[in-house]
Formats: sequence, structure tokens, C-alpha cells
Amino acid sequence: MMRGAFRWVGFCPILSSAASKPVYHEKFRFQSHNQPQPKAHVMNNLPFKTLFVGGLALFIGLFILLGGWFTVDSKERGVMLRSGRIIGVAEPGLHFKFPLIDSVEKISKQHQALLFEKLDAYSKDQQPAELRVSISYHVPAEQVAEVYSGYGSIEGLESRIIGRQAPTKVENVFGQYTAVSAVQNRVKLVNDITKALRDNAKGPIVIDSVQVENIDFSDAYEAAISARMNAEVAVATRNQD
Repeated sequence: MMRGAFRWVGFCPILSSAASKPVYHEKFRFQSHNQPQPKAHVMNNLPFKTLFVGGLALFIGLFILLGGWFTVDSKERGVMLRSGRIIGVAEPGLHFKFPLIDSVEKISKQHQALLFEKLDAYSKDQQPAELRVSISYHVPAEQVAEVYSGYGSIEGLESRIIGRQAPTKVENVFGQYTAVSAVQNRVKLVNDITKALRDNAKGPIVIDSVQVENIDFSDAYEAAISARMNAEVAVATRNQD
């Protein structure tokens, strides 16, 4: 019979020359001093490619989360700022910026309209009137940076160049017309007001058009005009008879 033993994990049979039946013994555990111990998994064992991809994904996520991109519509331009300093103007399309450092102020180049509901003025013959005037304007695309640096926004530009000066210009021009001529020569009145506003608009703005939508004289003057017209009609009727 062959001497020796076959050992299994757990209960294992041992065959020997003394017996033909296997004798079961409890498992025998041993560990060699030379056997290498399992090492703990550490970050340094990760492949470089995995670390690179993970870092890149994290960067892209933070970039998007913190606003690293922006779009500019075809009807506007974007004034790009870095720490408050103008570094350029963004054309329509998709653009990128450094989060937390760069910012964008969008300036519209669409046609804007400013309405003055009641502008007080006196005619050449000292008749008080209230004028309803609308002014259309726009900002040239190549001057949006000047709008931001000089006025801060479209609203600031509108307030300083048109809002403060238009009432005075309208009053001055209207004072060159009598009450009757202002009504009869409305087109010329509008052209004169438009020219006065354009000549005075010194800045990144273009005055497109001016409309005098209504001229409202005092009730007493309108009553007098109505009475005079009625009298003229009566005279004309008698002459026909």
C-alpha cells in the first residue's frame, strides 16, 4: 500500500496502510511564513487612465455647473468681462468663459421705443399743449462695449441721452410753431424734432424715428377754435345762399 495522505479542506480522508477505510479527521490549517500577505486596495494602484478620465469628468461637471459656457442671440451682443474689465465682445453663438472669473453682460441691438405720454410745451403764440411723443432708437452692434463702459446698460443709455434731453428739444422746436401751424404742418414739425434729437444724440445710439402721436391743447383754446370754425362754416353757407 502506498504511504502518505490526501488532505482536503474541511473534513478530508487520509488513506494509510493500516486501514482500508478512510478515517476522517478535522481539517488541518497551516500557513507558510513565506506565503505573501494580501495587500489592501489603495488609490495608487488604480490605472492612470482611470484617474485621468475621472478627473476630466469631474472638471467638466464643475465647468458646466459653475457656468462655463453661454450663448448670445442674434439680436444682441455679449460684453465679456474678466474681473470687471472688458476683454471683448461676443458675437451670436456658443461661447466659453472661466467660471467665477469671467462674466457676460448682454446688450440688445434691437430697435427700442421710448414713449413720452405728456410733454408740456408752449406754442409760438403762447398756447399751452401736451404732446404724446414716441422715439425709436437702436444701438449699433460695434458700439455695445461703449454702451456698457459709459452707461452700464440700455436703460442707462436711454435715460441719459434721450430721457433727459428729449423733453427740452421737443419744447424748443414746438415753440417755433403757432398752435394752428403745429397742427397744419405736422410732418414738418416731426422732421424738425427728429433732426434736433439726432443732432443732440452724442453717444452709441442711433435715433431711427420720432412720432408726434397727439397734440392736446387746453380746453379753452380748443373751445375757441371750435367756435371759430363754426363761424367760418356759417359764413361760407350764407355766401353760397
